[in-house]
Amino acid sequence: MKNEVNVAFFWPFVKQLFNIKHLIILTTAIVLSGCATPGFDERHDVSQEMHTRLMQESSDLLSGKTGTLSLQDTLRIGRERSLKLTSARLEAELASIRRDASFAVFLPRVTGTYGIGNFDAHASGLGYLYDNSTLDGDITGIRLVQPVFTPAAWLMYVEAGYGKRISEIRLARATELLDLRIAQLYHQLVIASRLEDLHRTRLEADSSMADRLEKMLAEGYALQSDVLRIRARVSSDEIALRDSRNKVILTRGKLNETLHLWQLAEYGVVGESLAVAAGAPWEWTDDEGNTVMKADAEMRRLPLEDFIWQGLIGRKELYASDQAVAARKTEVMKAMAGFLPNIAADVGWTSLSLEHLTARYWNAALVGSWSIFSGFSTVNEYRAAKARQSSEFLIREDRMMVVVTSVVEAWQNWKIAAGRAESAELAREAARHDYDETEKRLADGQETASRLLDKLAALEAAEIAAETARYSEALAGLVLREAVGNDIFKEEEK
Repeated sequence: MKNEVNVAFFWPFVKQLFNIKHLIILTTAIVLSGCATPGFDERHDVSQEMHTRLMQESSDLLSGKTGTLSLQDTLRIGRERSLKLTSARLEAELASIRRDASFAVFLPRVTGTYGIGNFDAHASGLGYLYDNSTLDGDITGIRLVQPVFTPAAWLMYVEAGYGKRISEIRLARATELLDLRIAQLYHQLVIASRLEDLHRTRLEADSSMADRLEKMLAEGYALQSDVLRIRARVSSDEIALRDSRNKVILTRGKLNETLHLWQLAEYGVVGESLAVAAGAPWEWTDDEGNTVMKADAEMRRLPLEDFIWQGLIGRKELYASDQAVAARKTEVMKAMAGFLPNIAADVGWTSLSLEHLTARYWNAALVGSWSIFSGFSTVNEYRAAKARQSSEFLIREDRMMVVVTSVVEAWQNWKIAAGRAESAELAREAARHDYDETEKRLADGQETASRLLDKLAALEAAEIAAETARYSEALAGLVLREAVGNDIFKEEEK
């Protein structure tokens, strides 16, 4: 029997899930747990856990490195462990989630409903069938809505795709900047370690010279002033060695922080690994977009204009800017879609049961909606999108100018550092010859010990300057590589 029912259905209550007693207990537990304030015990436990874990992890990482880390070792550890990429990694993950979530615009939406309640039979005109004025009933339904034409939602998915790519590019760029930061700290640690070695060598040499002059003074071949002077140098050497050792500890601590190792973890560094990284072949993009490898010696002969062009086509943040411009274009199209209708297919099934009366029916429709007037909000959204698009073009050009400036500065610093390294090496060679000749004349009785001490001090200063200049040139080369978009972390060494 087919019954057509035109009723107003009410939902006066739902089934009670919790009684009052349980609800009060649950609410109290939530409030008390939320108001608890971590104190000393929590701070102690967290600190102890971090201390133990980092010490163990640092020991495990360094156990197979024979007590030293090369530049590529530190870059690898930094990429795997550093906390400096946390924000960029999170943003990339969230952008991926947003893109996946926006794909829902292409999928059907399915909803199910169920309810129970009381039905007023007399008010509906069915009172003659039933003696009771109210009837118990339930309603069950399922509904499926499939978008057919929703351009704004589709464009939102496209825009989310651009956001995902932008976040991935920014993560790659943040990784490059982390590499550069590690290289700078590694360079500082190499210099500090080298200075510590030189101060230790100087202390040993001056101590040996002091013993030698003590004997010469006893034999009448040296002056008391020479002995006092060398003793003062030994004392100064001890202070310089202590200061340089503290500098090593501080610099290594900063590097350990970046690498997420225990702050006091000890290891040596290999200065030559800086020079090796700086002298490795360059990745160069030709006019057809192909990547070719060029030797470092060849790169030194290229004009500045080539490096500028390479920076414009190689820096990752400029690729992110290109994606942002495309996203703004999509945003304009999404605003224009506000003038278009939205169409969806709507299919549903409903079952209404009132004691002995049951009604079931299907409905299917093609539903369309079109915003005719919304207070000019659609027009204003379009104007705002156009303004943001125009602004994004200017922002991209500004970033390109910043890249050009950074390349010019890095290239100039590279050339200056190379010149200083060459000059310092010549000065060291000259100081070495000067010291050797003075030492020979002293042995022949043609020179004083005081003069030899002056030559020794000049030689040590020249050696420090040459070492510093050499490693500074290597760092300048790495900075220039980063400025033109090269990756200083070698993939083949992963």
